[in-house]
Amino acid sequence: MRHAWRLATGGLLPELSIFVDVPVDLGLRRVGRRGAKDRLEAEDRAFHERVREGYLELLASEPERWVRVDGARREADVAHDIREAVFERLGVRAHGLR
Repeated sequence: MRHAWRLATGGLLPELSIFVDVPVDLGLRRVGRRGAKDRLEAEDRAFHERVREGYLELLASEPERWVRVDGARREADVAHDIREAVFERLGVRAHGLR
């Protein structure tokens, strides 16, 4: 998979990738509340576990590029952590932004 990504992008990789990590059961409950599921959302639990594990492997293999954000929390808290990660990478102070 990684080789296909590099081939498709000409070897370009983002300086920062953010993984909003949500436990599979919680993610499936959230999708269920929305109603209609798309093709990927309709896949079984095992599929979603494999996808999550794949992202965790990417995170472990390139910790300097990946940031994990706990997506099980309130939306405002998740958004705050994403902003902090971006601002930190840019070298910008983000105090007071929420």
